[in-house]
Amino acid sequence: MNQPGKVIFHDESRSRKKVFRGMILFLTLLAASASIFAFFDLVSNTHYSSENFNTIRYYNYYFSERNDKKISITFDDGPDPVYTEKILSVLDAYNVPATFFFVGREVLTHPWLVKKVASRGYEIGNHTFTHSEDVHLSEQRVKWELGATSYVMTILTGKTPLFYRPPYLLDIGIDPTSNPYVPESNALQWMLEYGYIPVGSDVDSKDYEARSVEDILTHVRNDLAQGGRIALFHDGGAHDVSKTIEALPVLIETLRAEGYTFVPLSDVLIPPATPQLTYDLAFGSLDVTTEGQVSLLQEFLVYDGYLERQYVTGTFDEITASALFEWQSTHAVLDASKVTNMWEVRTDEATRALISSLSTNAYTEHKLLNREPALYSYPRAFVQGLFYFIGISLPLLKKGFFIVTFIVALRVLFIFFMLLVRRLSDRKAKQTALSWCGNVSVIIPAYNEEENIQATVMSILSNSYKVDDIIVVDDGSKDRTAERVKKLKKQYPGRITLISQKNAGKAAGLNKGIARAKHDIVITLDGDAIFSKTAIEHLIAPFTDPKVGATAGTVLTANTGSILDLFQRIEYISGQYLEKYALNYFGATGVVPGPIGAWRKSVIKEVGGYSLDTVVEDQDITLAVQAAGYKIIYAQKAIAYTETPFTMRDFFKQRFRWTFGTFQCFWKYKGYFGNKDAPQLSYVILPNVALFGIILPVFFPLMDIMFLAALLFGITPAFIKGYLLFTFFDVLYASCALFRKIEYTPLVFLVPIQRLFYRVVMFNVIIKSYVKMIEGTYAFWNKVLKKGEAQAYFEKVALVRSA
Repeated sequence: MNQPGKVIFHDESRSRKKVFRGMILFLTLLAASASIFAFFDLVSNTHYSSENFNTIRYYNYYFSERNDKKISITFDDGPDPVYTEKILSVLDAYNVPATFFFVGREVLTHPWLVKKVASRGYEIGNHTFTHSEDVHLSEQRVKWELGATSYVMTILTGKTPLFYRPPYLLDIGIDPTSNPYVPESNALQWMLEYGYIPVGSDVDSKDYEARSVEDILTHVRNDLAQGGRIALFHDGGAHDVSKTIEALPVLIETLRAEGYTFVPLSDVLIPPATPQLTYDLAFGSLDVTTEGQVSLLQEFLVYDGYLERQYVTGTFDEITASALFEWQSTHAVLDASKVTNMWEVRTDEATRALISSLSTNAYTEHKLLNREPALYSYPRAFVQGLFYFIGISLPLLKKGFFIVTFIVALRVLFIFFMLLVRRLSDRKAKQTALSWCGNVSVIIPAYNEEENIQATVMSILSNSYKVDDIIVVDDGSKDRTAERVKKLKKQYPGRITLISQKNAGKAAGLNKGIARAKHDIVITLDGDAIFSKTAIEHLIAPFTDPKVGATAGTVLTANTGSILDLFQRIEYISGQYLEKYALNYFGATGVVPGPIGAWRKSVIKEVGGYSLDTVVEDQDITLAVQAAGYKIIYAQKAIAYTETPFTMRDFFKQRFRWTFGTFQCFWKYKGYFGNKDAPQLSYVILPNVALFGIILPVFFPLMDIMFLAALLFGITPAFIKGYLLFTFFDVLYASCALFRKIEYTPLVFLVPIQRLFYRVVMFNVIIKSYVKMIEGTYAFWNKVLKKGEAQAYFEKVALVRSA
């Protein structure tokens, strides 16, 4: 086992680890405390009293004459950074109030836009979190949808939404609010119990299907003619509302010219408790001459219980005078004994002053509107910051989703194109192909490989290409590895050399073996790998070219039959038969694998031998040879079979070592970017490692998570198409490699599951690698358990299988 030395990223002082973990602990505690406060605040304030909401009074008020020629504009499905901004500009320019019914998931995406709308004085309503047709299926669903959305809005604006419009006008339709004269649905009862005023729409602009401005004007004017007052438009969602933005200025100017007044939604829905009287009203006063103040007074008397609703007529009549006289007497505004004539009762200055001092507007005193959340000070700032972070992250993730899909698709198409090019070049190369036929040395580093070492050595001895120099380096094994090699040494005298050393790691063992090698061409393989019958002749053939510094063979898994082995077999086949084969056109082989590779001994010495700087000595020296200007050829027909991890624990350990080692190698050779003397390394290998080995694997499982979130919180067609396209190319890439060999085609059915499994595993591996890199923690060369699968496979089929 390697011991910590001058290894890339390693911090012997452990100071980076202490600082990093301290920061993580601090942020975790901060997030946990904020989450606890947020959870209890949300739970404790989800159910509100609706005792100040009188459905009959509110419903009748909406249809009172005082609201004639009034129109309240509302917008659904936002906020949208394009449409909402443009609509705000129009409303601001014409000084028109409006109410925006925002969807919770969009609020999280654009939190700053919500604050902007609120800061300009526009009313904001709740439009559920997901905008699903199923939001009213259960009380728990309603509670969650409304509670979560209101909570986010409250944190962002300091005000809790009072109005709720169900998506698709579920259970309310064209009614302005809860209709007291028809049986209420369960959903309407839940809305009222949670303290929301449900809002429908009796003026439908149908802007989502409008083809022209005239279409919108026609729909609005037709519904206004039927007595409608609440106009429905859209500022987001999946709708193209460009016609709405064009129509708004024309609509506002036209309706104002016809005598309509644009008012907030609260103005037409909530009866005022404070009349704000300026006229001295007396018997005979009319709304038309007092700017509607007679009705205001009558509404006030209804609110205080001195007048029945049906007597709100807009005329100061005998019934109104009697009610006002009773109110004045109760509040000692006048001396009833001195009133001789009922017609003299009037709202004198004293009466108006008392009404103003004793009453507050029902809208401003609503419990929901003025409720301060528990997180109003600290940690409200933290939670609000979290929402802003989410708001910044989600659009980036959405864009990243399609960028990743595009990159994956482009990569697959590029690999397919290069496969075609490589095939054509191979046909021409066969006509002039020469095979190197000199002597070779074989080096096998082994650490506790008693299960497979005999098969490994025998696969070399029985190969079609005779080898007379086999060196086994026993790296301090604690099992019977050395004993088994000694037995073979006796059986094949003069061909096998056994070198024993204290445990120093695979790199040190290879260096020692290379120093003892008799020949310049050196083949290396792991102690659990076995060669196919013709592997060596294919592996060494390219060395006729003096510019070739090394060759890489194909690694396949020993046939264990376990699901994990099958997954790894798909990985190996797709990675080598497609990518490695195609990129070899440029000589861009990024790794000469440990189970099968060949080298020029002189080149290895030139680059300084196997390095101890990283935990992936094979990849490290591969890049070193590339950096020195030598070519590395992928010999596809040179096949080795190796035992793969059969437990998840060992599988994860192996993938972590490979990934962390890739990080180390990338960092070690990063200076070769743009180096014209090593074009394969500079322009192909390093960019490929950076993009597909370090960066994109972090995003692959996020694609699945985002898709699941979309299923739960609503889906856009473009997102579905993007994910299906990503999945198609991801599966197609692996599947095409399997079709190259008829015996592998049944594995195609496992590819979708394998790709999903690998995305999750590699995400965890990548994250762990990032953490280890930041902390400076040493990653050991972890030995995995062996069952002797390579030995069993060799005994069954390896001797009879050719390339």
